[in-house]
Amino acid sequence: AAGAFVLSVKGNVVLNNNITGTGRMALIAGAAAHTVSGTGTFTNLELNDGNCASLASNARITGTLTFTSGKINTGTFNLTMGTSGTSAGTIVSANASNHLIGILRRYIPNGTGTSVSFPIGDNNGYSPVNITLSGSSLSGSGYLEITTNAAQPTAESGINQSKYVNRKWTITNAGVAGFTSYSGVFNYTAADLVGVPNTSAIVLRRLTGGVWYFVTSSGQ
Repeated sequence: AAGAFVLSVKGNVVLNNNITGTGRMALIAGAAAHTVSGTGTFTNLELNDGNCASLASNARITGTLTFTSGKINTGTFNLTMGTSGTSAGTIVSANASNHLIGILRRYIPNGTGTSVSFPIGDNNGYSPVNITLSGSSLSGSGYLEITTNAAQPTAESGINQSKYVNRKWTITNAGVAGFTSYSGVFNYTAADLVGVPNTSAIVLRRLTGGVWYFVTSSGQ
């Protein structure tokens, strides 16, 4: 389908062809949660159903994902936003009630530095991440993949085992190169706090290749 349109769907979606044009598919309230599957690509997708939606296969959106109401649960699959080397796509209206649970991939455009948000969480709450890449020649036409889940930091991390944030984020860089530095903002909920830690003194640790690294950080 091409052109500006709104295709409202109450049931499950099996998309095996690409949707083109400037319109969008809207998943609206039906009798049960939506299941989305297929090999096709969405241009724009809107979730407007408190029953939520889940993926039964990997999914891809090249344009805009709008969270009007509800959550998308990727399960063991992933949702990819954007176009290789060109765009990270756009995600709007995500919040504590309406966001993605699971694995989110966002392409990083070639060019200068950029900042990309990952409005993700899990069944315990909303824990979005914002990643900023600095550099004048981002390249590689790759993506960043982020997911989060509740997890106590290990003693090897150097984090206090009686006062901590019960949360970890897993970040995978698939082909993004050319940046000279990077930073991230990691958000957690009050329910993630264990042992009444001083939130202004919370530290961040990075585990890469089996080695824990100190990360300059401040409480969020």
